[in-house]
Amino acid sequence: MTSLYLKLPYLIQCFIVNVVGYFNDKMKWNKRVVELISFYEIQDFKSIDEVSKKEIVNDDGRTRNKNSCINNFESIFRKEHYKKDLFTSGTSGQAFRYPVSKEYLDNLWAIYWKFRKIHNVHHDDWFVYFVGKSIISTDKKRSPYWISSYFSKQLLMSQYHISNETVLEYLDKIKESRIKCIHAYPSTLFYFSQLIIENNLIDLARSCEMKFISVSSEKLSSHQKEIIEHVFSCRVVQLYGTTEGVINAFECEHGSLHIDEAFSDVRFTNVEGNKYRLSGSSYHNLAFPLVDYEINDEVIFFENYQCSCNRKSRVIKEVLGREDDYITLDSGAKVGRLDHIWKDTFNILEGQIIQYEDLSLKFKVVRKENYSKKDSDKLNFNIKEKLGSRATYEIIYVDKIPRTKSGKLKAVISYVK
Repeated sequence: MTSLYLKLPYLIQCFIVNVVGYFNDKMKWNKRVVELISFYEIQDFKSIDEVSKKEIVNDDGRTRNKNSCINNFESIFRKEHYKKDLFTSGTSGQAFRYPVSKEYLDNLWAIYWKFRKIHNVHHDDWFVYFVGKSIISTDKKRSPYWISSYFSKQLLMSQYHISNETVLEYLDKIKESRIKCIHAYPSTLFYFSQLIIENNLIDLARSCEMKFISVSSEKLSSHQKEIIEHVFSCRVVQLYGTTEGVINAFECEHGSLHIDEAFSDVRFTNVEGNKYRLSGSSYHNLAFPLVDYEINDEVIFFENYQCSCNRKSRVIKEVLGREDDYITLDSGAKVGRLDHIWKDTFNILEGQIIQYEDLSLKFKVVRKENYSKKDSDKLNFNIKEKLGSRATYEIIYVDKIPRTKSGKLKAVISYVK
């Protein structure tokens, strides 16, 4: 279906996107969703013992992780509750079909709208969406590289056509649209912001007067956040969750990442110190109920932390990333927070780290026009400071770093078992 759609004339694509947008808006905004928004707002200010929770099905270990779910799919799946399928991105190398119920979708969209409402954004607000899915063919050589979805109030912009040659066209369209909200992957918005800086378009970006920028689906690094906020003169907030719906966390007005306690049962397993590994159980998806499902993300968590916003839900201090977001040293130690390697390397557009089974490393780098030996020296210094002088690595320069099928940039790829 996708390959056929991408071959259609642009106007037919616009028609199809708007038909889909009409039905999507009916699914995402209905009477039940509106009722649940108020429910979740109340739950945020209750203690974890007071939060309304649903009973979790018996834990027999079949849904502990993705592999187990795939192997036991038929015995877990409950057809009588089935509404539609969602799919994980497969960045771990294994895609996963996840059947969901209508109740799950209603709760999912309720916590999404509640997050927006916290930041004074509402259903009537239009959004610029940098989408990971292909809405137009990547072979398209001329604008428009976007489609307006009127029923869902979205200006859908292709992230695959953003470049030095098109960045001005994108910004002009955003300015012309008068839309004040953006949602994107962190890596996409960071790349876009870097191009804006390189092409001296910061004044134009700020004249768009964005009031809300949100990111999700990837880890947001402090460096990415700093650059995006600098370019658009607007705070960037994040929504953290999984397709499987076993955890959702939202950034509040004070910058804390709060767990939606009534959405799922989130468990923190201590690794060391204040570092924990996450797992969770779904409350609302009877079509494919997951119990203590391993997310594999590691976070910094302080058990008794109280946010100044007065919400009583637990707070994730920092998302460190997944196990495969780490590099293994020859000592056996694992090193995370690798975004620091790229910090202060202002003439690098984007980068990717690959580690092979022999522990050797390859750094893929997309250079800006003004990249020089000074930038190369800074990058080498950062690598050795973070990984040690004994690390074996090479730096290779590329024109672009490939994305996953869902359009995400995999910042770290590790083949170490």
